[in-house]
Amino acid sequence: MDETKPQNWPWRAWLREALITALILGSIYLVVRHFQLEAQRGGGGNLTPGVQATPFELQEVRDGKKISLASLKGRPVVLNFWATWCPTCVAEMPNVDRFHAQAKGRYVVLTISSESPYKLRDYIVDEDLQVPVLYDRGGRVSKAYAVDSIPTTVIIDGQGKLVHDFSGKADLDILEEHLDRDRKSTRRNSSHVVTSPAVFRENKK
Repeated sequence: MDETKPQNWPWRAWLREALITALILGSIYLVVRHFQLEAQRGGGGNLTPGVQATPFELQEVRDGKKISLASLKGRPVVLNFWATWCPTCVAEMPNVDRFHAQAKGRYVVLTISSESPYKLRDYIVDEDLQVPVLYDRGGRVSKAYAVDSIPTTVIIDGQGKLVHDFSGKADLDILEEHLDRDRKSTRRNSSHVVTSPAVFRENKK
């Protein structure tokens, strides 16, 4: 009488190992992303919050128009330092462009790169980007803002002071949180302005 031997299914072992590997990598990604988001909310960064942001004037790669930080005073500014050869930068650029479209005058989004203006222009045309793209010749502004990796985001309040900076793919909800706090702070400071009462004098007849 023939005995039926149990079949060997090597693909089951491979599948099990693949699932375990995926779970481990997924857990690592979630932990890393958690710390990235916490860093975006506050704490850390290369710049000192509360100090005046370094002024700059750069050309927009589309039309050569010069844009200065000083000309934007009164509105919060979000700077995004990036490059077309950076996979994370390219992955987040649609979100940055959408964040710019949602501004509607409440804030300003500027992207800054030291790549060739021709390469940048070709990229933004191909991707149909509307967000301003500024050419940082020689990386002068990047150095002034202590950018040591990209993408890097820098948030500046309406008074031209640094709020926060962080590296990695930006979370739009966290950016909104920072800008919302800035708006509330601006309103609160405005409400504390004390005006001197007018002095009325009676004319004696």
